[in-house]
Amino acid sequence: MEEKLLENEIAEDGEQTPSSPVDTDPAEEPAVPAEEDSREDVSEEDRDAGSAEEEEVAQTPEAAQNEAALTYSWDLSQEEKKAGEKHSGGRKSAWVFAGILGVIFLLCAGLLVLSFFIGGKGASARSGADAVTISETINPSIVFIKSSSSTGYSTGAGVAFSSDGYIVTNYHIITGSYEIQVTTYDGKTYNAKLVGGSLEDDLAVIHVSDVTLVPASFGNSNRVKTGETAYVIGHPGGEAFAWSISQGIVSGTDRLVITEAGFTVSVIQVDAAVNTGNSGGALINSSCEVIGIVSMRLGAQYENMGFAIPSNYVLSAIDKILSGKNDATEEAAKVNRPYIGIVGTGVEAGKYYIAGSNNKVTVFEEETEGAFYAEVSGVWIVSVSPGGSAYGKLKANDIILKVEDMTVTGIDEVIDILSKHKAGDEVLVTYYSDGETKVAVLTLKESAS
Repeated sequence: MEEKLLENEIAEDGEQTPSSPVDTDPAEEPAVPAEEDSREDVSEEDRDAGSAEEEEVAQTPEAAQNEAALTYSWDLSQEEKKAGEKHSGGRKSAWVFAGILGVIFLLCAGLLVLSFFIGGKGASARSGADAVTISETINPSIVFIKSSSSTGYSTGAGVAFSSDGYIVTNYHIITGSYEIQVTTYDGKTYNAKLVGGSLEDDLAVIHVSDVTLVPASFGNSNRVKTGETAYVIGHPGGEAFAWSISQGIVSGTDRLVITEAGFTVSVIQVDAAVNTGNSGGALINSSCEVIGIVSMRLGAQYENMGFAIPSNYVLSAIDKILSGKNDATEEAAKVNRPYIGIVGTGVEAGKYYIAGSNNKVTVFEEETEGAFYAEVSGVWIVSVSPGGSAYGKLKANDIILKVEDMTVTGIDEVIDILSKHKAGDEVLVTYYSDGETKVAVLTLKESAS
């Protein structure tokens, strides 16, 4: 019915018909009183017939047309009405316009879905996860790393990238180490083997055998946008604050910084808290994807600025390291040689020592609170690793005097002697413990065992 009404409003030549309620000239209209008087003289039957006639006229399309025109004209001029109908086509055009909008909406929705599958997860997908979800998802893929050297130990983080024990971390964490230990999120500790690394990229790959890891999902760092939310997970301050998460935003991309080794690298800048111990940890987006490996060394010369090596660059470096194209050959040979499982440092009789993190040992000439007093010269055992060949035979604060028949004054000398042996060999260790000189026979183990 509405379509017919709209058609009736337009004349055949395209001109709109007048919208006045009565087609006759207003001058010819009878006065209201006269009409009332005449109706008084009409018989009851004629009056009924007239009422029926009026009712029939009221139901005609023309009457409905005039009523609609009165209701919806909004006092527009004829020219404005023509212009409006020319653009909208009346109610029919409104429905058509609504249909067009619906089609456009469906097309946009389809393109959005298509772009999701073709281009991966975009910025909208990154807005889904909160810090709790990020932490619960990524923590099982983050490991705690303790790297022992001749002067102490350093700690950092690593990110598992395969279920069969491969982990990526920073090169500077394992530099100078002769033993690498990995603690997984479930609290279990393993000895790790250095596969290789790149000094220029500050990246290294280590491997833990006989363990199944939860690999992290790596995102496309080329899609990282300045201003998007980012999270840092690592172990700032060491094991006491392990698996800490901090939240911030990406402050910039493609930042050029110079590493301590003198190389210029392109990194992602973040304002999330990054401290010693975060090195090797993960920079995460809101889709629970690793978009970078945090390197504390890269931002050492800046205040309140954190940097991460972009994930695309990390994956490329991993491929090179696994294919043997790396410059960590000497480091790998040192770390992967047989070991007895201790952290130690050379000491001189009559002095006091405090061993700290990050390979720092402080020496005091006079008695100092918390310091170890060396009664004899040799290699002070700072700690003994569970599972190492020295575990259960030597203990912390013992001092190694000889390995085989050679006197030792530093941990490097111990390492050199052990390098001439292989896993499974037995070595004789002479040590000082609780005021006595003792001897222990240790069976060497491979570092990754």
